Amino acid sequence: MKVSITLLTPLVCLTLVASSFAQGDVLDSLSNLTSKVQVDSIGGAEVIDLEQGVFRYSDNVHIKYEGTEIISDVAEFNRSTGDIKANGNVSIYREGILYSGESAIYNIESEKIVSDNLKSSVVAQGKELFFQTDSLNTQIGENDNVEVIDTEGTLLTTHDYAIPNWHILADELDIYPDDRVVFKDVTFYAKGVPVMWLPYLAQPLDDELGYTFAPGWDSAWGGYLLNRYGSLIGEEKKLLAIFHLDLRTERGLAGGIDFKSAKHRDNPNLTGLKLYYANDLSPETTRNSNNNRANDQLPETNRYRVNLQHRIYVSGYDESIAIEDAGTDGAYRKRQFTPRDDSFYLNFDINVLSDGYFYEDFFPSEFRIDPQPDNNIELVKRFDYSEASLLGRFDINEFFQTDTRLPEIAYDTVRMPVFGGRVNYEGTSSFGIPEEIPPGGIGARTTDLTGSIGYNRLDTYHQFSRAFQLFGFLNVVPRAGVRYTNYSSATGDTVGFDRVLGHFGVDTSFKFSRDYDSIQSRAFGLDGIRHVVQPYLRYSLIEGDDIPNDFQGIDDFVASTRPRPLDPTQFTAIDSLASWNIVRLGVFNRLLTKRNNGSIEWLSFNTYFDTFIQDPEFDRDFSNLYQDIAWKPLPWLRFNLDSQFPLFGGDASFTEINTRVTYMPVPSSEISLGHRFLDSHPFLQDSNQVTIDYFQRIRDNWGFSIRHRWEFDDSTLETQQYSVHRDLTSWTAALGAVIRDNRGVKDYGLLFTLTLKEFPQFNIPVNLDPQGSSN
Repeated sequence: MKVSITLLTPLVCLTLVASSFAQGDVLDSLSNLTSKVQVDSIGGAEVIDLEQGVFRYSDNVHIKYEGTEIISDVAEFNRSTGDIKANGNVSIYREGILYSGESAIYNIESEKIVSDNLKSSVVAQGKELFFQTDSLNTQIGENDNVEVIDTEGTLLTTHDYAIPNWHILADELDIYPDDRVVFKDVTFYAKGVPVMWLPYLAQPLDDELGYTFAPGWDSAWGGYLLNRYGSLIGEEKKLLAIFHLDLRTERGLAGGIDFKSAKHRDNPNLTGLKLYYANDLSPETTRNSNNNRANDQLPETNRYRVNLQHRIYVSGYDESIAIEDAGTDGAYRKRQFTPRDDSFYLNFDINVLSDGYFYEDFFPSEFRIDPQPDNNIELVKRFDYSEASLLGRFDINEFFQTDTRLPEIAYDTVRMPVFGGRVNYEGTSSFGIPEEIPPGGIGARTTDLTGSIGYNRLDTYHQFSRAFQLFGFLNVVPRAGVRYTNYSSATGDTVGFDRVLGHFGVDTSFKFSRDYDSIQSRAFGLDGIRHVVQPYLRYSLIEGDDIPNDFQGIDDFVASTRPRPLDPTQFTAIDSLASWNIVRLGVFNRLLTKRNNGSIEWLSFNTYFDTFIQDPEFDRDFSNLYQDIAWKPLPWLRFNLDSQFPLFGGDASFTEINTRVTYMPVPSSEISLGHRFLDSHPFLQDSNQVTIDYFQRIRDNWGFSIRHRWEFDDSTLETQQYSVHRDLTSWTAALGAVIRDNRGVKDYGLLFTLTLKEFPQFNIPVNLDPQGSSN
């Protein structure tokens, strides 16, 4: 039977009295101790050293001391030292963490555990860490949460196998479950083979923190090694700092630092402050044959970028701790910052470059997305149905063509009910001082702008609409609005002028449907079909003052292949807005099918065209015929087509076909084909481009992927990418190569990655688009 220490106490007291009265102090101490330490065992208690207060318990021992429980075959308790020595099938449970081994010593005063091979695991930031240690001490913080686990002589891994395929041995290892792991005298092992030693490493558990390095080779950079280290700095750890040190054999040494507020770490558009400097050894090297740099266009060797994408909420923030779900691995704590009022904020978008070639030379991906970044500061206040803003746009980079706003004040109202909800109102008003400034300096792009143009502009538009139904099926939404625009202090012969434009429009549509329950096809994911047909007509009339012939606008039309919006509230090219009279006719077809206790859109196709009673751009009677198709029959099959054809002819007619199909014939293969065809557009260059993406898994652990892009219009294979992937259970490895034909100058790249799955920051990142490490 089980015997409790509280029941043994009287027997022990009799023994102590019979032996010596001098042992009374030990009796008092032991009596005080039993109120905190509770012991259950089948074999009972044995006095080992009465003077030191040493007792042994055997056979299924269960010891409880405050928040700690110890279970073992045999245990020995020493009152004078506070040590509990447990042997045989030892389990120690403390603050939600279970430790197990064959033997361990737990001290009730220091709460330290010493063992030859104590094993445990802990969930830290959603990642489960398995470790085996010789010595362990747990520090408990507020709310009884584990703040740090201090260990000595420790093996750590994320591979939950008896013989892990990777592990780390550290003389000292401290685990901070909500923050980082700190190693001292650490050796990394792969398949039992030591691969790296470091005297010290502090590895954060956050994916943005810690050290990463990316080696590779690129024809414009030569061999390169991009190094990055992220850390939270400051007493309250509210600022993320990422340090960069990059070596490119053709370009030289470069580096910088990024600062990002922890308040915005979940917002990819608010990247904080980025500082980057390069001492360029080869500023004449270019990736583009169209940018053959003459001596007067060569950048200096000192090149840099300063970027600030940041938001300040005027009301400040409230800080809290959120519990994040980590799936089967449990949960972990995460700091959250919530603005007290998210409707009032100040946005910064500042991009200062040393020259117009910097992005192209050091950050080619950013160059392709936004080759001429703006510089804006904007104060925004949002209301229930409206938004007020104050914008300043500046000409900081003289080598870019820039339209400044010094300043621009705007007030926009989204559609809102008025007059008791019977009518909707929406509108926009703004006053600004825009100016278009031509480029100049190193890296300036060619432009048709010969000199600066600018003016003061007051613009306001107000529109009312109402939705109702006729005959029980016909949906009708009439709209009416008026726009007033005033230009003053304009450059050129026109000193200033006013414009008044009136708008009337109406949207009409109706729906009818039919069910085909007998149509069944498991292969194409069909469980009956509902065919919904929606014919529609949109009419828009704008009439008013014309733009003077000698006026040069700033917010003008931008060349596009898509039809212009017919609603003036969506029309941003204010300076190009002219009288028009347009009817848009179309039919929207949808095929719905039943799936997962609901319905999904199996196929949709929208067919429409514009009839021009008055064309604001060209002298057309009809637009192209537009056809937009989306087919998603199965999770592994998708097809999209956006096309337009010059069915009705006309001088400004052109043809465009954009298609994309993605198909996974078997779970181990996926292929994606894309085609872009553009012919005879009045402004845009002809194109006949085909893109192929293919991935093939070979066995369970190997795979390869290919990406090709051809431009058949000039017979150029623009991009070739090849990658080989290897799954190493806890690690993934990839080797990739890329070739780009820039029509005269070819780019070559070779990259390698080795990534630890549970610690993505332990990696050599693969990136078939070489970038500076500041991204």
